[in-house]
Amino acid sequence: MVDRSATTEPRPAPACGRARGERGDSADAGAGVEVFPRRVRMHSDFVKAFKIQAATHGMKLNELLKACFDAFIKTSNRLGCLGVNTQEQGGKVNRERLDAAILQIRAYTKGHPELCAAHHFCYDLPLDKTAQTPEVLVMGINPGEIEGDRQSYPGPTEQTRNFDFQKGGTLGTSQGGKNWRENASFLADNRPVVFTEFFLWSSSGAQFEQRFGPLWESPHRSFCISMNKRLIQEYRPKSVIFVGLTHSRKVADAFGLCHVHTVKIGRFRLVEHYKDESRPWFFTKHWSGAYGFSNAQKQYIKEYIQQSLDI
Repeated sequence: MVDRSATTEPRPAPACGRARGERGDSADAGAGVEVFPRRVRMHSDFVKAFKIQAATHGMKLNELLKACFDAFIKTSNRLGCLGVNTQEQGGKVNRERLDAAILQIRAYTKGHPELCAAHHFCYDLPLDKTAQTPEVLVMGINPGEIEGDRQSYPGPTEQTRNFDFQKGGTLGTSQGGKNWRENASFLADNRPVVFTEFFLWSSSGAQFEQRFGPLWESPHRSFCISMNKRLIQEYRPKSVIFVGLTHSRKVADAFGLCHVHTVKIGRFRLVEHYKDESRPWFFTKHWSGAYGFSNAQKQYIKEYIQQSLDI
């Protein structure tokens, strides 16, 4: 199990005054007791079922009503602490808007020689194209690139829902790509996943600055952020997993996130937990970090993420 810091429960709102025309209940006359508004109308089947449940559990109707309300408030407060907007979850994805975004990225790439030097961009790439609407969005800092990519499929190209060069290339998915997918599936607990990158275009190692210049001074950064915001708006994922801790604060600032909690084992940071207005963001230790990414660390991170989503 994952240790958590104690959180402060929100204070209940002060009781409102009695509405005009309402009378106190003589059976429960006491401080702060009021009659529930009598104009509430419910379907007869609901009323019958409600009375049956009250009788089954040996409760008065007002006791069952209060228990239901308390449970609702408890759930709402917990979701609110994680930044989960339940009204935003769900809804139909506008596929045309996302297809237009992919076309826009292609056109933007062609308009900038330094971006054409990248082998590919990555955006809206599902882990499993046959799965339901993604519940987890996995974001890296930018796509990796190896020489085998160019041997497999000439660039510039892409990894998107509409075309994945690794599926169309001669060498198939690289071992690094397979490991990335396996880690994403594991940490997402087999929920549907979609991949994207903070900076959309690929590079290898220290080649990033040689090709694009410093990340946080890049003129392409705002374009990438806007495209990723569109992806999040359309899919409305339940969570975002960002791979790597180095840029967590700056990425959080770019997306307007609020910090929630830092997860450590000894001196090792494993997770920086943030939230936006609608969902938690989990910045994790990099899956191919210089000091390794052990199975124990992966399991600990997974447990923390799943417990956070279950609250």
